[in-house]
Amino acid sequence: LAREGMLFENAFTGQSICAPSRSQLYTGNYPLKNGCFLNHFRTKPDIKSVATYLGDLGYEVILAGKSHVQPASVYNWDAEWYSVKGRGPRKDIPLDSIQAYFKKSDKPFCMFITSYYPHAKYFEVPAKPADSLQFYPFNDYKKNDPAALKRMSGYYRSIEEDNIHLGKVLQYVDEELDENTLFIYSADHGVSGKFTVYDRGLNVPFIARWPNVIKPNTRSNALVQYTDVVTTF
Repeated sequence: LAREGMLFENAFTGQSICAPSRSQLYTGNYPLKNGCFLNHFRTKPDIKSVATYLGDLGYEVILAGKSHVQPASVYNWDAEWYSVKGRGPRKDIPLDSIQAYFKKSDKPFCMFITSYYPHAKYFEVPAKPADSLQFYPFNDYKKNDPAALKRMSGYYRSIEEDNIHLGKVLQYVDEELDENTLFIYSADHGVSGKFTVYDRGLNVPFIARWPNVIKPNTRSNALVQYTDVVTTF
């Protein structure tokens, strides 16, 4: 995906927690501004979301998968498809609904496809060797902890499952939609960065692909933030 688009090396979230990160993406406001500055906190009722901003421009705005934001009056999606039971410990994104929508879509749309992976609970897999896993100085001691190695291995397997789902979505995009499709991939802070203010928690992956508009296989070191997304859209 990075070879087909632009990879942003300096993309950041304002807070390394799930719901506050989502609230920034959906509202264009920092967590303290929109009200969702901790998990399970509700966005202020007078805040507008991307569903309203793009809806006013004639787009259908859809959430497919995990929500974790409230209230529904702010996040007033035109359609919302819940995650479905899969083969792993977490639910899968609703691939069938996504593919069916791509097949029949006849108007502009913006779809957020939101995975439960790689959030815990992780896959039950054998422990990998310590030298195949990433350790920071603060958790280097875990290299000799069999339980920690097994947990991290399950986490890596959950990331793999998320990438499998991403591959299927990209396949549907390429098969069913035309080149006038902007596709953005991002993810959050990861297990070693959650709740921190270090770069491992706030610096997030961000890739944008748009054939014939965004030059492929490029990188940008521009400073971008999750609150930029709605305003850019």
